[in-house]
Amino acid sequence: MQWKILTKAEAFKRHDRIFLSKDQAKNIPPVNTILAGSASEILPSEIKHADFEEWWKLGTDLSAFVVPAAAI
Repeated sequence: MQWKILTKAEAFKRHDRIFLSKDQAKNIPPVNTILAGSASEILPSEIKHADFEEWWKLGTDLSAFVVPAAAI
């Protein structure tokens, strides 16, 4: 599994979190919602592979993401 993060400006334009495989696309809840065990839904998505690939290129790998100390 791979995770990438968009800049705040790009995330505003492309807000969804997508699970994409060869055969399906799903819109998934925020990671914090999943980790908290809160109720939410995983829903079908009409996102196309080409759209997702465009968004993916804009992202930064999660391992490179550092939260500034002032934000914690």
